[in-house]
Amino acid sequence: MSISVLEHVDGSSQYWTPTTSLICSVSGPIEPKARQEIPQHLAIEIIFRPASGPSTTREKLLEERIRAAVTPMVETFLHPRQLCQITFQALKSVGQYSHMELNSAINAAFLALIDAGIPLKSVFTSVTVSVDEDGRKFVNPDVNRLQTAKSVSTVAFKISTGNNTLLLLHSDGSFDESTLFGVLELAEQECVRLSKEFRKLIAEKLGKDFIWKQPANLKN
Repeated sequence: MSISVLEHVDGSSQYWTPTTSLICSVSGPIEPKARQEIPQHLAIEIIFRPASGPSTTREKLLEERIRAAVTPMVETFLHPRQLCQITFQALKSVGQYSHMELNSAINAAFLALIDAGIPLKSVFTSVTVSVDEDGRKFVNPDVNRLQTAKSVSTVAFKISTGNNTLLLLHSDGSFDESTLFGVLELAEQECVRLSKEFRKLIAEKLGKDFIWKQPANLKN
């Protein structure tokens, strides 16, 4: 994962897993069209472009699921009558398995929003967990594990000290209640771990970007 990968946008990021890779760009706050304007809040537009070919209903469904996870985390009241446009370009995907693209898009959106300086309520992260016929769980599974999985779930959490909140749960396949709770527990652990990686990446970027840092030759 990396941030500030594009020029001429307010923020950008790239996120990848063994099966997917995509770039996210954020433009905003900008002036919206009349039909997009919300008097008391920042309007959020999500655009997902596939790795090849035109967009279909598959991408529209992805956009709705991304919006459901991202919108509650943005402090929209700080920029009324403005627009934030979040655009995703898939570079690598596994076709019919949209879970990994959804997972990567949510994580890339967080990094790009931070890069753009859009106010957020908290850190949020996402993982995909597959469960095979023997009940074994795999985080961010590869294509083979996706093909043989009994169920696949994409889970997003809002990460707060001592109080993580479920933002999104999208599951396909066959599973019982105990399996679902096991997936949620594992996903929360992985989301917390990933949030620490995000914080480290952001801290490194800030350390490089702050032009007002004291020069080394002036420290003494």
